[in-house]
This record gives sequence, structure tokens and C-alpha cells, in this order.
Amino acid sequence: MFQNKNSCLYGLVLLISLFSCRQQAGNTEFEGIITYKIIYKDYTLGDYGDTLKVFYSKGNMIRAYNTKDPKGLRKEIFLAKGPRYFMNIGPSDTLYSYDITSNNLVLTDTKKLQSKKILNYTCERFDMYATLTTKSGAPVFTAQSTTFSRDALKVNPLHFKNWRFGNFNIYVEHAGSLPLRSESTTKYSDKTSMGTKIYEAVAIAPQQLDPKMFEIDESMVREFVMPQ
Repeated sequence: MFQNKNSCLYGLVLLISLFSCRQQAGNTEFEGIITYKIIYKDYTLGDYGDTLKVFYSKGNMIRAYNTKDPKGLRKEIFLAKGPRYFMNIGPSDTLYSYDITSNNLVLTDTKKLQSKKILNYTCERFDMYATLTTKSGAPVFTAQSTTFSRDALKVNPLHFKNWRFGNFNIYVEHAGSLPLRSESTTKYSDKTSMGTKIYEAVAIAPQQLDPKMFEIDESMVREFVMPQ
């Protein structure tokens, strides 16, 4: 179980590499559902299935995976108030909480680049390079590419100002938008690759969401303990 939880947290780190594109104008914050396909390239940090659905409203987010792994990550919940993060693993309804106000990645470099179109929208690209020190003391290196539009899938960066885990607050402050595509590659210090995971949007459905879907049963919450 601890190994699966550790893989889930690595997955959370990798998810911070985000791609967003032109879709909506004005200053209206996006609310609705985004569906992604998941692509793996020699990825060794867990099976998240082949589809991810993201539900977003006013800084609250649910990521629902269709994993076939009986011990795999099924759901992640991010609440703007706090902020708070929970993950749902395997068949259990237990919600493991984790502090995302502390940063686990040391940002080493950023780059701003031109990028391809996604879903016919013209995109910019923002890359982040960072290191993560594991419990054993061995560093892990991550390359996170972010392609976005200033006025697509817009979000209020203030919702995420304290979401420091994985430097997510830095991404949101720069882009101000939700992802349409993400690609992350992770390597150990000895250059051994843990592979690449890609999320690419295949459908976007702006709509009002029921606030009750973001309510948490506190009796089911347990604090996540990082494996030693």
C-alpha cells in the first residue's frame, strides 16, 4: 500500500506539467469537465488507466481515473479552502490527506517557448525543471512542459497561491489556466528513467457543477504518511 501511495505522490508531482490552449475569451473563470487520454512511455510509477476526467469549479478540482490496478489511484480531490488535497486509493473509500502548502520540488530552471496547436488552438509553452530529494537522499530530476493560453480554461491564481507542492502555484501564476496537455519525464540521479506520462484533452464541457460533489466526509479522512 505504501508503495502505491508513494507512486501516487510522484504522479501528483508529474501532473504539474500542464498544457493549456485558446478556448474562451474574457475574464470568466472556467467551470466544467475536461476529459483527457493518458499515454505512457516506459512509465514505471503506476498505472492510472487510459482516461482522466477533471471536474473544476471555483478553485476546487476532482481528478477521476479509470485505473484497472486494484491498488491504483482512483481519485484526487483539491479544495481551494486550505488548500486541501486528498487521494482515494484502491477499493477503499478512505481519503488520504497531504499537505500541499509545502514545496517538495526545488525549481532549477524555466524556459518560454513556442508550441504546436492543440485542439486547433494556438499555444505557448512554459517548461519547468526541478529536483526532488527522496528519503534515501538520492535526487530525482523532473522535466515538466507547460503549454497554455492566457484566455483559455481560465482560473483565478489566488485560489492556488498556497499550493506550493510541485511548484503548482508558480505554474498558475504564470499561465492562469487549466491544462489541455501535460508531459512529464522523471529520472534518477544515475540517469535511470522512470519514463514519461502524457495527458491530452479530448473533450471540454463547460457547465455548472453541483457544489456538493466537492464536500468531504471528514470521518473518512486519514493523514498520508510518507513511506520511509
